[in-house]
Amino acid sequence: MLQDYMNYHQNVWNKLTHAVGIPMILVSLPLFYFAWPVGLIFFLVGWALQFLGHFFEGKRPAFLKNITHLFSGVAWYFRSLISLKPIAVTLVSWLALVVCLFFLRLGVFAEASHEVPAGVGLVEGQLRPCPETPNCFATSVVVKNQEGGDIIDWVSVVEANGGQLINTRNRYWHFTFKTGLFGYVDDLEVLQVSANEFKFRSASRVGYSDLGANQKRVSKIVGELASPSL
Repeated sequence: MLQDYMNYHQNVWNKLTHAVGIPMILVSLPLFYFAWPVGLIFFLVGWALQFLGHFFEGKRPAFLKNITHLFSGVAWYFRSLISLKPIAVTLVSWLALVVCLFFLRLGVFAEASHEVPAGVGLVEGQLRPCPETPNCFATSVVVKNQEGGDIIDWVSVVEANGGQLINTRNRYWHFTFKTGLFGYVDDLEVLQVSANEFKFRSASRVGYSDLGANQKRVSKIVGELASPSL
């Protein structure tokens, strides 16, 4: 069965596209659960590479002749990891595997970020200080007033920037934000310390670095809320 499959995959460009496309399709299956937009991209690109390879080969995909060749393709891919013939296909197979597993790991982190961490909430009436990891940002702002003298509707400003209000009590508000295709969840906590002064703390639920996402988000919101006198 595998030999019959290999007869449909003699061209080196066809082998290279399959060396990338097959692991993409395999990883897309769990990614559909963890982060379906990413899973869909991997699935479609993976299959596109299969058909592109057969364009170079000049033959129809083997599974159109025998559906069980879908499994033969998986066996061929894992064989290519150790066959070393040609070496370029083996190297590309390993590189594709590493990259795909990296994206799968990101998907697992994204799913883990859907759980509310224990660190959310006030401690002795104050927001928790940010940890040393660069995925948290905290600041304070004096919110400007409207023309009538009342404080502006700052909650609407946060929601307009993508925040979803989860909880509010005793001058404390908890919002969540989802970022990127993976849908990582970040927590934004706000504490009102006086009539117009508010403290903000935004932190990622997983990972070490957020590439400055929390700081950019809070800085944008604060910039829209801050009193011109500051």
